[in-house]
Amino acid sequence: MIKALKIIPSLFLCLMLTGCPLSKGSSGSKSSAAKDSGRLVMFIGMDISGSFTSRWYFKDSIRFLAHYIYAHLKGYGGLDIPHSLFVGSIGGARADEPKTFYPIQTFQHRSIKEIERELKKIFPKKTRNPFTDYNAFFDQVSVFVKNKKLVMKPISIVMFSDGIPDAPKKNGKHDYRSIKLKALENLARDITLRVLYTSAPVGINW
Repeated sequence: MIKALKIIPSLFLCLMLTGCPLSKGSSGSKSSAAKDSGRLVMFIGMDISGSFTSRWYFKDSIRFLAHYIYAHLKGYGGLDIPHSLFVGSIGGARADEPKTFYPIQTFQHRSIKEIERELKKIFPKKTRNPFTDYNAFFDQVSVFVKNKKLVMKPISIVMFSDGIPDAPKKNGKHDYRSIKLKALENLARDITLRVLYTSAPVGINW
């Protein structure tokens, strides 16, 4: 059962407006929750469709993601240190196209700036793939969880996307019912899905 579906359309403003302390030496220290972690499985997806990468906030999303990954790996602010972390793209040149997931080792023992540089290599801004295929991303998450024997561990899925599906419109409107979460069912008792960088109207539709 999917425990929570959280839509957070403006979480990225945290760093810009309040200067959240995520770097080493700041007030965000490791908590007992972080020390007792080690079960959380994280999947992070970045929208690489032209509709997202061409927007002004794409660069900001990469910067925020670098801070986000670093904070989780260090356990700052009480964040759980993940047992496993996979970062990949949402979308591609065609529908149902499988994408590469980069494991936790890609980002461990790196500074925020180093993580950001790596993310820019993985998700170059010049990318203009046409499809935002959420269902293919969910299917791939399911396959990874099963193949790597991570079933029943708590799962956190974070997607950096405008949240607009590339499905045929119905009555001139985007068809959000085309988004299927069935692939995520029965993977764990605790699954949280967060969609960042959406607008308020899109968030409501999710």
